[in-house]
Amino acid sequence: MEKNETPTIDVTGRGIVTVDLDTTRIELKVVECGSGYGECYARAAAIEKRVGEMVSELFHHTKVQTVDMSVKEGDSQDCPAECYCLNLLLLIEMDINRKLLSRLVRKIGEEIPVENMKICYTVWEPRSVQFRLLDRAARDTKDRAIKLASAIGYAPDRLVRMNSELHDIPICSRVFEIHSAVEAQNCSEASLDFSSVQISVSDTVTATWALTRKPEKKKNDTVSDSAQVPA
Repeated sequence: MEKNETPTIDVTGRGIVTVDLDTTRIELKVVECGSGYGECYARAAAIEKRVGEMVSELFHHTKVQTVDMSVKEGDSQDCPAECYCLNLLLLIEMDINRKLLSRLVRKIGEEIPVENMKICYTVWEPRSVQFRLLDRAARDTKDRAIKLASAIGYAPDRLVRMNSELHDIPICSRVFEIHSAVEAQNCSEASLDFSSVQISVSDTVTATWALTRKPEKKKNDTVSDSAQVPA
C-alpha cells in the first residue's frame, strides 16, 4: 500500500430472514400426442384453459401460466413416428389450503394427462424477501468491518463499493412430487402435509470499506498535585 493510499477492508455480510410461506406452487408437466402441430398447440391451449378453470373454482388468489411448450415429431413408444409430441409445462400458484389443494390435484389427475407434478409452498412476492435479505446482509458487512478493523486500530470510514446483485434464491419448502395421473388421483390431504409454512432463507453481499485510524488514547503518566499522597 502506498504511503498516502487509503487502507480498505473487504468483508462478506450475511442476511437471514424467517419467511411465512403464503402460496402453493405447482409445476405441472403434460406430455401428449397429436396428429400435427396445429392439434398439439390447440390441445395445449385447451389444457391451460381447463386447468385455470379448475383452480379458479377452488381458489380466489390464483395464477396459471405456460412457462414452456414444445412440439416435436414422435420418436418413442409413447409418441410414435407418425405422431407429434406435445411437451407442456404449466406454473400454477394459489393460496395455501391443503384440503382444497388435494381436491385440485385429484381433479387434475382425472382430466389431464399428467406426466409429472411438483408441489411446494412459497411466497407470492419473492422480491420483497430478497430486499429484506440484502438489507440485513449490507448491515452485517459494516458490523463485521467494525470488529475486524478495530482489532488493528482502525474503524470503517466510508463505503467504497458493494455487490448488491439480486440472487435467484429459491424460497420454497421441500418439493413434493407426483409422477402420473393415477398417482394424482390418489392424492390425499394427509399426503400433502409435508412441510412447515415457515422457513429461513439467507443471502450474502460483499463490500469494501475505507478505513481510518482510530485516535490513540492519551496516557496520563503524571499525577496532579492534589492527588499526591503527602510524605
